[in-house]
Amino acid sequence: MSRKLSNKKPLVSVIMPVYNGEIYLIDSINSILNQTFKDFEFLIINDGSTDKSLEIIKSFNDERIIIINNESNLKLANTLNKGISLSNGKYIIRMDCDDISLPNRFEKQVKFMEENKDIGICGSWISTIGIRNNEVWKSPENPEEIKCLLLFHSTIFHPTVIMRKDLFDNYNLRYNNKLLYVEDYDLWVKASKITKISNIQEVLLYYRLHQDKTSFKHREIQRINDSIIRKRQLDFLFDNLKEEYLNIHNSISNWEIENSKSFIRTSELWFKELIKANNTKLIYNNDLFKKIIFNKWVDIINRSTKTGIWVWYKFVSSPLKKDNKINISFYI
Repeated sequence: MSRKLSNKKPLVSVIMPVYNGEIYLIDSINSILNQTFKDFEFLIINDGSTDKSLEIIKSFNDERIIIINNESNLKLANTLNKGISLSNGKYIIRMDCDDISLPNRFEKQVKFMEENKDIGICGSWISTIGIRNNEVWKSPENPEEIKCLLLFHSTIFHPTVIMRKDLFDNYNLRYNNKLLYVEDYDLWVKASKITKISNIQEVLLYYRLHQDKTSFKHREIQRINDSIIRKRQLDFLFDNLKEEYLNIHNSISNWEIENSKSFIRTSELWFKELIKANNTKLIYNNDLFKKIIFNKWVDIINRSTKTGIWVWYKFVSSPLKKDNKINISFYI
């Protein structure tokens, strides 16, 4: 650690891991230092970079910056856990070294958390920059909706989150270093069992898309580890989950919809099994769970038009069509 941690307790600890991030690092750091909210410490953790990242970090002269230097590359989960252990704030805010936080991000997120004591983690919408510009990616607000959707995929953009530090202190919550490239998804699932998660319904971060982004470079490992996280959740609903159903669940969750009658039939059977299991275990809000299943079913139907008029008969005759009572905004 190349700069002494302050004894002063800031309200917020910002944790930004850096690994070979020299290209976009200056803009990312400036977007934090220029926040309208000022009461924070800024932990920048150089995770064994081999480029000029450390040199760039050291060029900033701001007393809120705390430089932590990993002698070797510990990777994201271990680096974040290290930052969490060293942080002094009531809240932890995540930041990536290639994104840009809007100037009022911290102000809005801290205000939201102070006013909503039951929320433990809060993200926001994002707007893309880089190879795809100005796409607004939305995420749901309702904590129960988020909990249901986590059975399929993550609904929180990792670099947008603010989290209560006491979640980590009181429940020993940490990132799992064995689930590479999906450690955030795993954390949300674990956190959803002990607290509520929400998203502010506006863009608070510009999310940079480029070819070195983890989601582009390590997609196959992500897919494998996503499946592990889904399986762990499904095991709370089913004592003996059929492999056929896990496979169809992963396909639906990954938006890999086969335009075939067999896929539609198996999906319908699986959705009915999910509803039946939750009716018994009551892990998720029942009406909301049925609504989300219905929306997934509609998505499959809409992507299966090559099966002809048969698909529409299948849709209108399906028991999944009923129980559509709750008016929610659904995000895919």
